[in-house]
Amino acid sequence: MSVEEIREAKDELIKMSNDDTQRELYEMRAKTLRDKISALNEAERKGIKKGREEGRKEGEQNKAIEIAKSLIKLGLDKESIAKSTGLDLCEVEKLMN
Repeated sequence: MSVEEIREAKDELIKMSNDDTQRELYEMRAKTLRDKISALNEAERKGIKKGREEGRKEGEQNKAIEIAKSLIKLGLDKESIAKSTGLDLCEVEKLMN
């Protein structure tokens, strides 16, 4: 048996052997722990999702800049580059300098 399985068996034994009041307290503590674990898992999922979204946006921005630099080398005007890449005109001007 693993350590976790032994802990679970011990907890179950304690739960079954206690009187009603003690069993109720045990259940309340166990529920609180499960709620905390659930909240932490949800926060982790949200954090991962947010990180992926931010990474995707950053990647799209970097790609737009790469394309703009290529278009600058081809001699395209800044307005066309801004329109083609979705970058602000100011950003394109900075890349041209």
